[in-house]
Amino acid sequence: MSRIVVAWRAVVAMAIVGLAAGPAAAATFAVLYSFTGGSDGANPGGPLLLDAGGNLYGTASSGAGGNGVVFQLAAPGLPGQSLNVLYTFPALPTNMVPNGGLAFGAQGALYGSAYQSQTGFDFRLAPPSAPDAPWRFEKLASFPGIDSRRGGGPTGVPSVDRAGNVFGVTQAGGSQTGRYPCQCGVAYELPAARSPRTEHVLYTFTSLPGGNVPVAGLTRAAPDLFYGTTWLGGTGQCLDGSDVVVVGCGTVFQLSKSADAWTETTLYSFRLNEGNQPVDPVVLGPDGDLYGVAVLDVYRLHRKNGVWHKRTLYSFPGGIGGTAPTGGPVFDAAGNMYGATRSFGIDGPATVFELSPSPDADAPWTPTTLATLPGGYGAGQPWGGVTRAPDGTLYGAASIGIGNGYIFSVVP
Repeated sequence: MSRIVVAWRAVVAMAIVGLAAGPAAAATFAVLYSFTGGSDGANPGGPLLLDAGGNLYGTASSGAGGNGVVFQLAAPGLPGQSLNVLYTFPALPTNMVPNGGLAFGAQGALYGSAYQSQTGFDFRLAPPSAPDAPWRFEKLASFPGIDSRRGGGPTGVPSVDRAGNVFGVTQAGGSQTGRYPCQCGVAYELPAARSPRTEHVLYTFTSLPGGNVPVAGLTRAAPDLFYGTTWLGGTGQCLDGSDVVVVGCGTVFQLSKSADAWTETTLYSFRLNEGNQPVDPVVLGPDGDLYGVAVLDVYRLHRKNGVWHKRTLYSFPGGIGGTAPTGGPVFDAAGNMYGATRSFGIDGPATVFELSPSPDADAPWTPTTLATLPGGYGAGQPWGGVTRAPDGTLYGAASIGIGNGYIFSVVP
């Protein structure tokens, strides 16, 4: 196991004053670790994973003399804080790079995906079997590519159940069916009982009016119930780059199992006159509603009388100074929402924000900027949003920015 001992770097620690988007708030921002682009990798992406001991896990998509790494960052406040490289993706022969976030499985194993163009594979990293031994890498299944009915280009964070079964989506491949033939991606399961694992296609995404091209992973609500988003498809009248062909504005969907069959149900189709074509997952809020982001909007889907109704909770400002929410939102016990924005305009800095419910059920939620990522436009894009610890501390990873990207914390 490659071990890089670098102290957590509180190179920026200061009180942050909220921007005009909301009331002022005092929060402490710190850069905990700056990647060097060497054996520790560069450009961390996806949400960070937090274990019970406060250690952080994630991936970086470049550097390390190859195609990125899986890393662990030791918990703050402990002696000998360090970055541990758990696995380095080789440049050859596969040329695969890790695809963002990770998921925990039994015995502390880590699950993730890697991709190159429209191919890729899912993997498992098992903790060392003895002190100073390396983590054990296992390729679970490969996805052939865009021309395969099995799908290609696994994307998003995989979902892993207690038995070790892995569920996920690909953004390409699948059968060419529907009104307009397409290779729109699949939802799949990798059963743990099979060795080697054999992919089971649960659903093949089709062309209009169905949702297609899922870019985020699946959100588990029950053993046989998942929610997700698609970038394209649905009944919305969004056009392709030529402004000629209708490709749809994207959807929120449900994937459920009854007996031995899986069924996809479109819960909502995004429209032209709102944030659309989502690339981030939906999450289950403490109230059982679904929450997500699309372009400038933070939205909620509420089920009433068997029908899902969408409401935009807040829209971030666009234009040259604008920012756009990214990643799945997280909540505290009081129902306040936390997340991150990426730079959207020419000089819009990335931020960490809080959204609080309004006393008026029909009014927009109240925004508070907790922190502005240092360096101005392009200084850091927190694509995976933030992860919230039990003590309320928020953690995130910013791609590029200072040097080769960094990991940060925000204490509200």
